[in-house]
Amino acid sequence: MQKAKKQKCSPAVDGLVKQCLGALKVLKKSSLAPPFSEPVDWKALNIPTYPKMIKHPMDLGTVEKRLLAGKYATTADFTADVNLVWDNAQFFNTEGSEIYDAATELRELFEAQMSGVPDGPLSDSGGGGSSGATLGGDELAQCKAVLREIRKKDIADPFLTPVDWKALGIPDYPTVIKRPMDLGTVSTQLDAGHYSSVRQVAADVALVWNNAMT
Repeated sequence: MQKAKKQKCSPAVDGLVKQCLGALKVLKKSSLAPPFSEPVDWKALNIPTYPKMIKHPMDLGTVEKRLLAGKYATTADFTADVNLVWDNAQFFNTEGSEIYDAATELRELFEAQMSGVPDGPLSDSGGGGSSGATLGGDELAQCKAVLREIRKKDIADPFLTPVDWKALGIPDYPTVIKRPMDLGTVSTQLDAGHYSSVRQVAADVALVWNNAMT
């Protein structure tokens, strides 16, 4: 694999990029990492349903290239893409399978590595199309419009608020679902300026569906 060329950036940004690269390096050193290091070759693996089920494929190699090229506006964007690797793996593979369990372990390892890394800019230019640290302008308006349309649907009701697993009598929910998400939370975070790119919003919305089908 050709090594990605690192972007030139300010010392503050460079420090955060190095911390994120360090977290990736630890992940890729793990014996569990190889299946997650490159795009899933679904043709070679003979899993034709993969591109139908996984709408936003992601792998650690692609994350590293995007990080070095300054495609992430903030560490939150970077974290969202790494977590998308685990979310996809656990959505496509059954619980208890080798890949599912490996994704669980690597997710925990990644969280430990990022626990001391503050949210901040990863690119002086704003990261691949975002106008700054938070999403704004036409992109923000479009995301809000799409969310409004989704939330109007009758079938959206179960996804509008956090799953009340106690009331529903499903005590294993927090054990199985490591990153709960709902459309109301996405909307609230969007209004609060939590997101720095459309990609990050899409990842959280996809997480709502992935959790429901896990």
